[in-house]
Amino acid sequence: MLGKIIKSFRSAIYRYPQIKQDYENKSVHNSDTNSLLVNDQPLVQSLNNLYGENYIGIISDQFQNLKIALVTDYLTSVNLSYECRIRCLTPRNYKEILLNWKPDFIFVESAFHGFNWSWSYKLARASTLFEHDFLADFRNLISLAHDLNIKTVFWNKDDGYFFENFIEAASLCDFIYTADQDSIDRYYNYCNKNISVRLNSNSNSNNPKDLTNHDSFNYQNLQKFQNNLNDFNFANQNSTYNQHQLANLSNAEKSNDSTDQLTNQTSRDSSVSQNVIGIDNSFSENQLYSTEPNVKKIDLLPMAIQPRIHYYSDVQEHIAKMCFVGSYYTKILEKRREFLDLIFNSSEKLNLPIDIYDRNSNRFSKFFEFRFPQKNRISILPKVAYEETANIYRKYNLCLNVNSVTDSSTMCSRRLLEILACGGIVLTNNSKAVEQNFKNYCTVVTDDLDLSSLLPKMINEISPNDRERAIEGSRFVIQNCSWERRLEKICNDLSI
Repeated sequence: MLGKIIKSFRSAIYRYPQIKQDYENKSVHNSDTNSLLVNDQPLVQSLNNLYGENYIGIISDQFQNLKIALVTDYLTSVNLSYECRIRCLTPRNYKEILLNWKPDFIFVESAFHGFNWSWSYKLARASTLFEHDFLADFRNLISLAHDLNIKTVFWNKDDGYFFENFIEAASLCDFIYTADQDSIDRYYNYCNKNISVRLNSNSNSNNPKDLTNHDSFNYQNLQKFQNNLNDFNFANQNSTYNQHQLANLSNAEKSNDSTDQLTNQTSRDSSVSQNVIGIDNSFSENQLYSTEPNVKKIDLLPMAIQPRIHYYSDVQEHIAKMCFVGSYYTKILEKRREFLDLIFNSSEKLNLPIDIYDRNSNRFSKFFEFRFPQKNRISILPKVAYEETANIYRKYNLCLNVNSVTDSSTMCSRRLLEILACGGIVLTNNSKAVEQNFKNYCTVVTDDLDLSSLLPKMINEISPNDRERAIEGSRFVIQNCSWERRLEKICNDLSI
């Protein structure tokens, strides 16, 4: 009851942003050259600046006719609306959409609200004061999808911290993806209620210059980008059964304690695999798990960006300030808050300006759990339209990022990828993902001693070295972290 009251109050006060639904991408292609034409000219110019003549194929419209039904929050919905045809599902409209629109698959993310706040308290576990049977509508949606043979995908972009909130919803879907490599075994252990078979994916390439393909988000062995992308070949991977584990499965079935034996063997194999894909090695094996009867695969799907929104563009006039686009949490994510406080306090001591674009400026909660600290030289500005964040990242001399999760080798903030895609100069806290994947394109700080020497120089002027690193970062992110790359992965797994 309380959840319904809050949702009614929110809908009456706030206006949910518009999303282009069931929109066929109208970028015109020349079938002979597969090059983007009239409607994507700014993007084409950006790609040409970054890659020269080799930009063709970096971004395409291959998914313009793909139909995806979404249970996602606003940012993911907008990103996918530029990539394919989408419809946003709600507890009221899902029957009509599934029966008549007939999507190719349903994509569900770790959404706290969903379209028009329709999934608030209906997907993530919260207090029973909000919803006693919180998954009732979602179970009905999944049940209808199964009856219609529509595949369902769950993606937890907030794993680690919010694993427990979404695990029940995730386990109802056919495919589970997580942005956190370390959470894969947690999903497997939760979903493995029957005997399961682990699948492996092996690389077919022995070329040491090959990049392991984006399926496993391996950035460990990436060398410095060159203008000529012909130097880089991406290895394709094909799933094959692990014969050793199938043998163990066969032996386990012969024993009365077969499930225990298999679980123990899986645990041992998992520890070996972690050595293979650890810090000192590339992701040479893509971990896929098959479970019955519900979940068919559990795999890695890192955060992504939409290059049609966030792309590199050379800006002539820059703003000599630092900017931050996002939220401040007073009650959760303590390490995140400590890093932001470090930046804000140091900037105040150094008398340096910061412009904050408060993502929660239109919410009453900005006065409570999302309230930014009041500091001299910090200007707290209203939120901007999502597409406008790209211009902010391009214009400011320095863009602040904070990663909420620092102990994952594959998780990073969406903001970090978007700043890099725009060619912004990034100041960020450290994390395993930054250390392994993005440190060449960012400035990482850990204490106020670093800030005392770095902040004044970086805010006042962009150095040639920082500009070069930013351009390389844009190349890297657009090439490897786009939603097109992620959809290639998903569609391959779903055999679409």
